[in-house]
Amino acid sequence: MACENSIVNLACPDKTSIRVVTASYGRDDYITCPHLHIRTDDCSAANSLTIVQSQCDGRQLCNVRASNSLFGDPCVNTYKYLKVKYICEKNKGPSPPNKPSSQLNVCEGQRGNIQCPGNKYIKINGATYGRTDRTTCPDPRIKTTECSTDKPLSMIRDQCQGQQECTVTSSNKLYGDPCVNTYKYLTVNFDCTGKGNANKEKGNWKKGKKDD
Repeated sequence: MACENSIVNLACPDKTSIRVVTASYGRDDYITCPHLHIRTDDCSAANSLTIVQSQCDGRQLCNVRASNSLFGDPCVNTYKYLKVKYICEKNKGPSPPNKPSSQLNVCEGQRGNIQCPGNKYIKINGATYGRTDRTTCPDPRIKTTECSTDKPLSMIRDQCQGQQECTVTSSNKLYGDPCVNTYKYLTVNFDCTGKGNANKEKGNWKKGKKDD
């Protein structure tokens, strides 16, 4: 389980891999992840299970961020959490990859580079702009650690999906200012996939087709 804007870590022993049984991003009680902003205890993103399965099934380790940018917002103005139930299955073939999704943090006003090696291409899993902790991009201008916008997700997907290399910019001009007078950062979660080619993957995304 992970509270909103935190990360849930799934892990299995050697020679086993993750199989996600259930997953829900939303809220079904008032006790888990207590917060001032709780307007309902009956909401769940419809695509929760599909998203977590696509990121974690068959891996030995997997990290998933509980965020609106990844799952959408099933209940606006309610602080949510991600619950995942999974089992570890014995591997039938070669060991699954251990590496979870990569994460890039870019401090406000700066640029960051996403690059995939060889014949692999960028797959954007999530992107947010704001601040959810004090340790990333430390600065004296921090009024809050509870602000985030998912506006970067569609923009960065259009810009980077299916490319081998991509430069992203962290700025209010692009994404708006979710928390005035707070120094923010851009967070991008991505994988490097080896299927298809850059133009094909980017074109498929824009047509709304699901990635392989």
